[in-house]
Amino acid sequence: MKIHRFLDSIRQTAMIWKPSLGCALAWAIARFAGSNHPYLAPLTVVLCLQATPDRSVQSSWQRMIGTVIGVAIATVIVNGVGVSAWTVGMIVFISILIGKQLKLDDMIIHQVGVSAILVLVFENHSVSYALDRIVDTAIGIVVAIILDLFIFPPRKSSLNKTRHRHF
Repeated sequence: MKIHRFLDSIRQTAMIWKPSLGCALAWAIARFAGSNHPYLAPLTVVLCLQATPDRSVQSSWQRMIGTVIGVAIATVIVNGVGVSAWTVGMIVFISILIGKQLKLDDMIIHQVGVSAILVLVFENHSVSYALDRIVDTAIGIVVAIILDLFIFPPRKSSLNKTRHRHF
């Protein structure tokens, strides 16, 4: 009985310790992988851990797409045109337009624009930023999904409570 209560307590507090554990793991993995910007991996963990594993997977998938699109657009435009106020506007416009065309979530569409702007700014200071952005995002996503799906996943009954809490 005590072990059952202990496990329930761990499961109920998962919203607190899963992101913390995930951030530490993601940072360590990103550093081990040679990232010059390891903070991107734990940032992704925090953004991808959702109330349910299904939502975490969906959010992660879209976040990866948004990041890759934003990085690609910014890299092409910055290398072709350079950095200016007009470049920033053009990158955000093209990024969000492509996100809309792909019917991504509004939250993820903004991720496309954010990734593009960050690459635009940081690529001038660090040649590895664009690649680190993609690799560290992937690391954060993998850590978040593994934590959410396999380490004390929410029980079906708690998922139903979460879903009906809004009604």
